[in-house]
Amino acid sequence: MQPKEIIEELGKSPEFKSWREEHKNFHLAHFFKDCSKEEIEVGYTNNDILAIFTLSSRGIRFSEEDEILKEDNLKINMLDIAKVKLDFEQAIEIARKINKEKYNNIQSIKEIVILQNIEAGQVYNITFITNSFETINIKIDAETGKVLKEEKVSFLTKLN
Repeated sequence: MQPKEIIEELGKSPEFKSWREEHKNFHLAHFFKDCSKEEIEVGYTNNDILAIFTLSSRGIRFSEEDEILKEDNLKINMLDIAKVKLDFEQAIEIARKINKEKYNNIQSIKEIVILQNIEAGQVYNITFITNSFETINIKIDAETGKVLKEEKVSFLTKLN
């Protein structure tokens, strides 16, 4: 499903409409998808508080608003959904292809996808967590599908 379609579906829900009336100063911050689950989280923020809506086949669920733990002066950029051309499946397929070609198809125990607007622009930030205490992180431009960055990091080297 395209992120734009997800936002349209969310916008039709009474839960979101009611929340939005009282939170006009919040902007779209991110999408979060654990590929082992069928649900997707959509985050909105005013840069101090984060509100999460979870969409699944069971409907839409609102999580309570939480204060954001962040560095001073860190601003969470608004995600411009009009500039997102790739859907989640297209982005994850690009990342899986890189994993297969560059990392000898390292088996992951979890695949996480975050669509967000960071310094590099609007990106799919995809992380494969492996059973060998490593992560493979791949950032893909959400408009063009171009791979912006990819790296493999060991948890063990981070602990030393």
